[in-house]
Amino acid sequence: MLSGCAFVPAGAAEQAPIPAFLRDNTERGEDDVYDKFPDIHGVYAHGVAGDQVLPSSAKSEKFCQGTEKGRQDLISKFSSTYESEFWFFGTKNQGVVFIRSIQIPYAKDNLRKCADLIDVSLEVQRGYVADGFIHSFAFDKNALPPLGSFRTGRSAGEYSGAFIQLQTLMARSALPPSHGRIRTSQDTVAGLPVICSGMSGLVWNSTCYATSGDLRGMLLRSQSGDDERVIFNYEVTDIQVNKKLPGVVFEVDRDWSLRD
Repeated sequence: MLSGCAFVPAGAAEQAPIPAFLRDNTERGEDDVYDKFPDIHGVYAHGVAGDQVLPSSAKSEKFCQGTEKGRQDLISKFSSTYESEFWFFGTKNQGVVFIRSIQIPYAKDNLRKCADLIDVSLEVQRGYVADGFIHSFAFDKNALPPLGSFRTGRSAGEYSGAFIQLQTLMARSALPPSHGRIRTSQDTVAGLPVICSGMSGLVWNSTCYATSGDLRGMLLRSQSGDDERVIFNYEVTDIQVNKKLPGVVFEVDRDWSLRD
């Protein structure tokens, strides 16, 4: 699980940014009961997950109504974009992740206008650590439907990509052995050294874990694919420890939505 931070990197005094696309809909007014949750130091991470928004065939097929320029503009903007982008704020005993997902419906027989094609959604996942488990839930209009409870030493993002992102970001798994039947390799993800293991072949997968410091055992990259392309990709692209985190993101009843 998340642990205390052993070192202070450059710029740690600066507060981690709340994503600009978020709107805070909670109005506290003159509520005398409300006590602002204080800012706290912890882990801040940003990354991407999922398949690419546009299939490779989009470059050669018409998939929306409009001018050719409009179609090409969409391809140019989203050709390298993954379905989800996430922002994580975590301490040793709690975490929250904001997930912005983009979908572009792809149906030849029911074409929509290129300008109206993009569907954007927001999911907020929260979790806390208790009794050796990470208990996670979603926030949906003042409801808190549970997502699951997993041990702190088990990442939910291994291999298949069918994972709870908050669990994946908070867990600290045992590193794969660097000997025996499991093939491992060394790499770097988000500027951190990692050890990667997986399966090769026509259908392949790879998972990479941080190897040192407070992030040791954190899954930083998980990919799977076939002989033609990467089918699923989860990757932390920026991570900072002992970062000053805004306290308001940890208020469980605070309502967030996407800006227009």
